[in-house]
Amino acid sequence: MALKDQLVQTAKESAEVIKEVGAELQTSIKRWQEEIKPHQQD
Repeated sequence: MALKDQLVQTAKESAEVIKEVGAELQTSIKRWQEEIKPHQQD
């Protein structure tokens, strides 16, 4: 039973890390788009 609990805990921690990385990636993309926008011409 301990192994199952450990796997569940690891999965939860992994999900948190993935959320954090995803949020950072989104922030980076937004910042990148804002930096590029003034240089773009329609």
